Amino acid sequence: MNNEEIEKTLRSLEGIERASPSAFFSTRVQARLANRLAEKTRLSWMARPAYVLAMLSVVLVLNASAAFYFQHHIDQHEEEHFVDGVAGDLGADATALDW
Repeated sequence: MNNEEIEKTLRSLEGIERASPSAFFSTRVQARLANRLAEKTRLSWMARPAYVLAMLSVVLVLNASAAFYFQHHIDQHEEEHFVDGVAGDLGADATALDW
């Protein structure tokens, strides 16, 4: 490009006015930014590793405690049936047997 073309281009830009946004442009941009920020903070705490680890620990503890609780009651129930069966076979009172 030579100097003449540059001067011609610069002279053509002299009459141009600065563009201005519409009256509600800033309001719409601020609303979108606030909406994105609200969505991000609303769900961001769930993605934190500490929260995930805590919830996983709670679920595992509840499952383990339920398994141990039911296993204990099933074993106790089976033992009572066994004692009743043995006592019935021997013709004795099941409550009199002391295991």
